Amino acid sequence: MSDAPSERAPPPTWIQNGSCHHPLMESDAEYLINNSIEFTEMFKAVILFIISILIIMTNICFIFSINIVTYRRWIPSTTRYLLTSFSSSQLVTGMLITIWGVYPTLTECWPYGELVCQLQAVLRGSLRQQTAFSLVLIALERYTTQVDMDMAKTIFSRPLTVFYIIITWLASIFIYSFIVFHPHGYYLSISSFSVCEPYYRSLRMLVLTSCIFYFPTTMLLMYCYGTIYQSQRLKMKNRKALFSALPSLIGSTMANRPIRLSQEEDNKESLIRSLSAISLTFIIVVTPWSILQVITSVTMEQPPPSVDFSVNLLFSSFSFLSPKYLEPISFLVNFLLPTEICMMKIYIFVENLQVE
Repeated sequence: MSDAPSERAPPPTWIQNGSCHHPLMESDAEYLINNSIEFTEMFKAVILFIISILIIMTNICFIFSINIVTYRRWIPSTTRYLLTSFSSSQLVTGMLITIWGVYPTLTECWPYGELVCQLQAVLRGSLRQQTAFSLVLIALERYTTQVDMDMAKTIFSRPLTVFYIIITWLASIFIYSFIVFHPHGYYLSISSFSVCEPYYRSLRMLVLTSCIFYFPTTMLLMYCYGTIYQSQRLKMKNRKALFSALPSLIGSTMANRPIRLSQEEDNKESLIRSLSAISLTFIIVVTPWSILQVITSVTMEQPPPSVDFSVNLLFSSFSFLSPKYLEPISFLVNFLLPTEICMMKIYIFVENLQVE
């Protein structure tokens, strides 16, 4: 039995033309007249434009909110640095990736040149990876703070946190620069959003990068926040046991009162709920995308355009949904999104876990 081929066909080379203007035509306007825009292309372009505006506005508001004086006391400085890095990657996605794909989505051509396509492909892959790195660092920082405060102050000090952020950004950009600037290392994806993507010549590399992006991230996020919630429940049980076992010392009236947390502990609980909701949303929206990547690499066939569009739309929605989950500053971005969005149920689900 012969082995399955590990190399993929090279991407289309027409992108090297770098222009939507056909050399035999007099103007781009004539090109657009002779190539009418279909309804599906118009629909995709409108959706991409709306998503881009939402990503830019919500993340600008989010970065501004977490760095104003009012909420600096509510969010620890190291967590604030990591959240700023996380939101910056989403903001760059909206400003340099999705918004640039509106016109190519309408015309199925790339007018910005080959170098811009290469740079966008590098950003497309590196920003996805940087989002995963940021979420893992946030989860580890909260986990060490919950388990061992002294260790957290040592491992996640301010200088080291800034160092982690710089290293993860450089690593993400270096990895995808190596992939994209290899011959035939990029292509214009026209089946979903017309943006430039990294192109993996090796099927093994495609599967490897997808699995590294998905499995370690999801396992670390679930372990860290699961351990944090379990630790919080044990603390509450110990407090209840202490209050019920010592009524003679604290008084029967006080023992029967519901246990209330201090303002600092209540802020910490709220921060954990918000961060875990962001991580859970990431796992939900990235799972279909990762599965599609693996299926595509195994079958060596492109998915139907409708499926590819839906999966990428779901994945892109994370960039503007995540700022809504951070209390109490979410009111500054809630006016940008309808409160009846179905994915907000994720927040209610995570909040109910704490109540139970």
